[in-house]
Amino acid sequence: MTKDVPAQAEARRRTYSEARALERAQHWKEAEELYRKLLRDTPSHTAAHLQLANVCLRQGRSEEA
Repeated sequence: MTKDVPAQAEARRRTYSEARALERAQHWKEAEELYRKLLRDTPSHTAAHLQLANVCLRQGRSEEA
């Protein structure tokens, strides 16, 4: 059984919020994992792309940003 659209949207919001919280706490690797998961599920998530680039930069990986 697949999730309905509102449930999927809520799951994306929760994942993004959790990743942002991890990023603010400077837990770069964990935040990166959540942004990458979110982008696998929703490749068009613009904010996740931006924040993933920021996390890569914070880890000294500008080539990936």
